[in-house]
Amino acid sequence: MSPNTVVAYRRDVGDFLGFANRLGADLAAIDRRLLRRYLAFLDTREFARSTIARRVSAVRSLFGFLEANYEEIEDPTGGLELRRTGRKLPDVLAPGEIDSLIESAIVGAGSGMGQIGPETIRDIALVELLYGSGLRISEALGLRVADWENSDFITVTGKGSKERKVPLSSPSKAAMQRYLNEARPELASRSNSPLDSLFINGRGKAMTPRDARRIFERAGVGGEGVGPHTLRHCFATHLLEGGADLRVIQEMLGHTSIATTQVYTHSSRGRMRRVFDASHPRA
Repeated sequence: MSPNTVVAYRRDVGDFLGFANRLGADLAAIDRRLLRRYLAFLDTREFARSTIARRVSAVRSLFGFLEANYEEIEDPTGGLELRRTGRKLPDVLAPGEIDSLIESAIVGAGSGMGQIGPETIRDIALVELLYGSGLRISEALGLRVADWENSDFITVTGKGSKERKVPLSSPSKAAMQRYLNEARPELASRSNSPLDSLFINGRGKAMTPRDARRIFERAGVGGEGVGPHTLRHCFATHLLEGGADLRVIQEMLGHTSIATTQVYTHSSRGRMRRVFDASHPRA
């Protein structure tokens, strides 16, 4: 499993065991009734369905391991089902909002692109990369300098440590070149420990997801809930609306299953209507 998955599962298992402990139940005493109470507890906390599903998966993995290794433990998770709810469609910004997000990074940084500071140049490069190539924020921040060789593609390590090559847009390539030539050397000089991370923060350390979210908080574009992952949704939706093949989008996003990519077909109602109007004889 990827390090992020291990961290998430460890946290989820710890939260569940803490819940059971508060009810006075040890591992051998956990039954389906307690598990249902746990699901009800998560529901009252208004967690996203995907978060609840991940927590249930972590608990299932825990008991699968325990049952296989300890005779006194039985797996109580068999038949445990989540309450079905409608899948939330991803937030998508209009192309004009993407432009506003990039422009907002320059506000207060100077009167022209030539006067902005290294952090702003970095922010523009990161936003252009997320939107232009559809990377997960963990993939973008996990990039090393050697992953890009000034070409039209960048090598990305995705979930399950699977590598893929993703094309760069022209604005993204230009922003990346400027960042590496002008901004990154200055940011790197602020730390005594040389780093090979591509994106580094104002202290010369590897950039974190929290650092990336601040870009969106400062911009205030698209409303609450818009963050780095939104640009991945925008990338896929705008490609689909432009006529790109779903299988190609799947490959660029690094999705194992086409079913995961198909959610973007539901986000593209505008394209559906245009195709209908242009194709149906009675539209």
